[in-house]
Amino acid sequence: MAILDRDRKILWARAHNSCAYCRRSLVEDATEGDRESVVGDEAHIVAQSGKGPRAGLIPDGEVDRYENLMLLCKVHHKLIDDQPGTYTVERLREMKRAHEQWAEQKLRELDHSVDLDGVPPEVFDHVPKTTEEINYVIGNRPYSWEYLMYAGLLQVGLLDAKRRAEGHRSLGLEFRDKQAALRHVSVLLDELTVIVQQVMDCFDPLVLSKALGEPGRPGEFRLIGDLARRLVAAYEEFAAWSASVGNAVVPRQARRAFAALVHMADRPMQDVETYVQRLVAQLNGAMERVSQGSTEPVVLTIICEINADRNVADEVTREVQRAYRRW
Repeated sequence: MAILDRDRKILWARAHNSCAYCRRSLVEDATEGDRESVVGDEAHIVAQSGKGPRAGLIPDGEVDRYENLMLLCKVHHKLIDDQPGTYTVERLREMKRAHEQWAEQKLRELDHSVDLDGVPPEVFDHVPKTTEEINYVIGNRPYSWEYLMYAGLLQVGLLDAKRRAEGHRSLGLEFRDKQAALRHVSVLLDELTVIVQQVMDCFDPLVLSKALGEPGRPGEFRLIGDLARRLVAAYEEFAAWSASVGNAVVPRQARRAFAALVHMADRPMQDVETYVQRLVAQLNGAMERVSQGSTEPVVLTIICEINADRNVADEVTREVQRAYRRW
């Protein structure tokens, strides 16, 4: 099949000749020596090819219809096809719907000679609690959408991570030799240090600035999603590390050391949870005030500190030393 002329006309008209991702114009003006240039693509949400991104989710006869098409610039067309796990069918459909709604509103404003720069953005008055709400924020870009998206991904991501951890049974480690088990304690502590560093990398000021946007400048959707996923992934690694240590099979002399060691991840996990809870609480309060008409600048102050429980660390050291003395 091929895209029918009717579907193509509807697509370009409803998208107002602009990219559904970045909203840039997809038609460049003519120059003195050349004609206009079309710099956009009629992208398929569900791929035409059976091996393409998001393929096989609708009947073949519907692939080239308007409902399965969206306008994108070439950069973002490649992006959504390279990352189908991030840009799901549901997310792309919501992005298309929101973009066409935005384009229609802009046309109406032009008809009424409204100053487009003076139109205030929509206010979404709480941090998204579901994937559907996150997709809505991404598609509609309300006031402070960058922070709403970031906090929503973290809030939903941590809840999902906890559910996965509860339903997953780790086989754990197994040591038959006492000395090998106790030597492995230092390896486990090194692994924990690596996970802590992964968390701290998510708070690099330059990375945060690029993702969330400097004051007065928009953020970057892809970077926000990457930041949130990395922090949630590190949280899951804490949980997996703790489960692996907790389920370890070790000789009797090393059991107390491993029993103490399992709690080393408790504090870092709590620190990540506290950060997300504070971020969500502050942002919810700020968005509620904005929705009620407040014109005060929104200021968020959330600090993430990742610490090891010193008492637990001391207990691990004592138990390892005690086990060595027993030999």
